[in-house]
Amino acid sequence: MDASLAADPGAFLAFGGQDVAVTGPGPVAGAEAVLACYVMHDIVADDRTAQNVLGTLRDALAPGGFLAVADAVSYAPQPEERRFSGLFTYLHSAFMSIHLPSEQEWLDKFATAGFARTRTVPIGLPGGRLFVASR
Repeated sequence: MDASLAADPGAFLAFGGQDVAVTGPGPVAGAEAVLACYVMHDIVADDRTAQNVLGTLRDALAPGGFLAVADAVSYAPQPEERRFSGLFTYLHSAFMSIHLPSEQEWLDKFATAGFARTRTVPIGLPGGRLFVASR
């Protein structure tokens, strides 16, 4: 992230990458929104890590803030997405040893981390979902 954005209290948008499990909330502290795209499925595979990372992000959000996570669900149930989602799930499992959570497992992870409400929105990519978790 550009240091000038972090130093400017009037900045309304900042981009960056950070491992909040290691370093804490850092630049996301006080954010109204945090967006994570197709990176969280590795993190939520382990319950302890999921609780740590999601809980840290929840605590870092400003009151009324939200975490938006675009990611894959395993074996999506809709007929039009089932074939691709099944292949995508198998690829992650067999070749990367990664368990893709089901839609319900994602919702359970957000609830366990203390988010008050999580909405799920299909995003037009087979097996893809946007989870919007409110603080």
